[in-house]
Amino acid sequence: MSTAAAPMNARNRLILEFGLKIFAPACFAAAGIGLVMLYIVNAIFAEANSLDKEYTRRAAGAAVQAVQQRMENVARDNALWDDAVRNSYEPFNEPWAYETWGVGTELGLYNIAFIVNAEGKTIFSYENGKKMDKPIAAVFGNGLIRLVARLPQDKTTFATVSALFKRNKELYAVSAAPILPSSDAVSLPQERPNNLIFAKRIDGDMLATLAQQHVLDGLSFDREDKLSGDTLSLTDYDGETIGALTWTSRRPGDIARLKYDDIIKIMIGTILAVMGTLVYFSWRNFEEANASKQNALESSLRDELTGLANRRKIISKLTETLERHPGPIGGLSIIYADLDGFKNVNDTHGHEAGDELLRAAAKGFRRIVGDRGMVARVGGDEFAIIVQTPDAAAAAREIAAAMIELLSVPMTFANHVASLGVSIGLVDSFDGPADAEEMLRRADIAMYVAKSGGRHRACVFAPQMDSTRDEARLIADELRDALVTGSLDVVYQPIVDAASLEIVSLEALVRWPRGHARIIGPDVFIPIAEEHGLIGDVGRFVLEKACREAADWPDMQICVNISPLQFKNTGFPAEVESILEQSGLDGSRLELEVTESSIIENTERAAAAIRKLHDMKVRISLDDFGSGFSSIGHLRALRFDRVKLDRSLIKEVLTSPQALLLLRATITMAEALGLPTTAEGIEREEEIPLLRLAGCHQFQGYLFSKPVPAAAITEVLLGRQELKVA
Repeated sequence: MSTAAAPMNARNRLILEFGLKIFAPACFAAAGIGLVMLYIVNAIFAEANSLDKEYTRRAAGAAVQAVQQRMENVARDNALWDDAVRNSYEPFNEPWAYETWGVGTELGLYNIAFIVNAEGKTIFSYENGKKMDKPIAAVFGNGLIRLVARLPQDKTTFATVSALFKRNKELYAVSAAPILPSSDAVSLPQERPNNLIFAKRIDGDMLATLAQQHVLDGLSFDREDKLSGDTLSLTDYDGETIGALTWTSRRPGDIARLKYDDIIKIMIGTILAVMGTLVYFSWRNFEEANASKQNALESSLRDELTGLANRRKIISKLTETLERHPGPIGGLSIIYADLDGFKNVNDTHGHEAGDELLRAAAKGFRRIVGDRGMVARVGGDEFAIIVQTPDAAAAAREIAAAMIELLSVPMTFANHVASLGVSIGLVDSFDGPADAEEMLRRADIAMYVAKSGGRHRACVFAPQMDSTRDEARLIADELRDALVTGSLDVVYQPIVDAASLEIVSLEALVRWPRGHARIIGPDVFIPIAEEHGLIGDVGRFVLEKACREAADWPDMQICVNISPLQFKNTGFPAEVESILEQSGLDGSRLELEVTESSIIENTERAAAAIRKLHDMKVRISLDDFGSGFSSIGHLRALRFDRVKLDRSLIKEVLTSPQALLLLRATITMAEALGLPTTAEGIEREEEIPLLRLAGCHQFQGYLFSKPVPAAAITEVLLGRQELKVA
């Protein structure tokens, strides 16, 4: 090759490299940025159009609602009126009705006025100042009959209804209301009220007024629903499409696009030029920066003392492996090792000797593991090893044995001899699903078991090593003993009448035995009882003791919470019957509280259990109502006797109008189903007036009394002492 050709080839390579690494990426970046900028600008203009279209649609909807609301106000002003009652029932005063309502059709206040009786018969009808002899169905169809049927049919309840109707290709807003007295001076002469109906034609003048009020250019009524972006489909009471409101779109985004198009292009060009320059100069340092980054990354994943991977690296590796192979992996095990006696060496011979010892141990562990896995120093004198082979469990145990043998021989370093050992924990991925941190935690637990069991040994993780499981098992054992000895406590919290605040009922609550070495809350031991199959025995103990003690409190209702697992037992009704017979408590004085989770899985089985309990006169209440997925369907399908409102419905009634409205709606719904309500968790006196106003029947909470022993309840019922608020 000639000397002239070599520089040419080098230049070509340089040009090619420049093109691939800088010029092509810069071009792509510039093009991408330009496209993104154009996309963003166009998106902004399109969003402006979209927002304006949505605004005008909402404005059109508001215009329609305003027309209907005005018609309802007209109906209210004319129907809720003593004079209207005096003149529109038998004997009907037609001259008065004409002067009052018929003239309004002539003056344009409305176009049509009807009076129909409760059976739908037309008593009075005028259109545009002229009397009509048509029933309302002949004017607006059966949809108007169904609209009027929504009105109250009693002597006291007043309401208005309205809807849109199309008649003779014209749009009308129709409102109706029952004719009722506005004071006690007049009474309704019949059981069901007559109804007053007004209809107003939405003509061009009205549309022009609405267009001005709601900023809708060219607002008009189209008898055919075009279903375009600048229309609002209109439906009658039956949901049938009767036409559409149309208007002229302003499209502010298109206007702005035309105005600023040249400026935007100049700005985008300038930005792209600047970006291109910056990319060019930035790329010159890319390779150097990338090399530095790789070195820093490798350093952050490496233990500087031993050269092994560090904790971050092994967590990353283990996480990657678990994500690549979800579920139990037979070819993965973890070894967690801690050097026995290392602290003594470090304290006796100094940190330099300790560092040399760690390097020697790391070298030996890496040699033992070979290509079967990754060795990491995870902190101090602790090492972790990922073993990845088809027979990882066997390989991990072989490696652990070799590590123990390695450190069985005294180590010589810096003219010193030290005897060490190693405690090892092992965990296999098929011990159960876990993430990287959890697998290391299990291996660490097994290592501590090995260390506490004599050191210099290996131990394989087992679930019972987990301290939380041990704690739960210990609590279950203590709970089982408490059931055998009958030493659980049952306390009672009074429930008071909302009006008199006198005690009407008591709720029985289970508590950990007093005088025990430790006190555990029911929120802890109840789930453990359910997990270990003890909840049936706990529930039976509480029910037996509550019924036995309540038998000595005449005329006092007793409430007992029933666990979902307890209620789902098909033998539960028979168990209740047996307890009532043994205690002598009349079934009518017992109320069992169940949650919706007790019935959600099998409503038919729950209904059968409730029927059997009702046969014993036992009452059933739905507890924690409003806290989750409470269903009206369940309230209607099952014969509950009461609902207890969850504290979540009550705690914000003093600060949130929405919470108060929700509470009122819930109580109203319960009352509609014939169910009295009890509010629990009441702690502030200011809540009482609001709860009374909302219609709540009973109260329970620390405001009145904390749960107290049976002896205290006896003293209160005998009048010897008063309840103490917690």
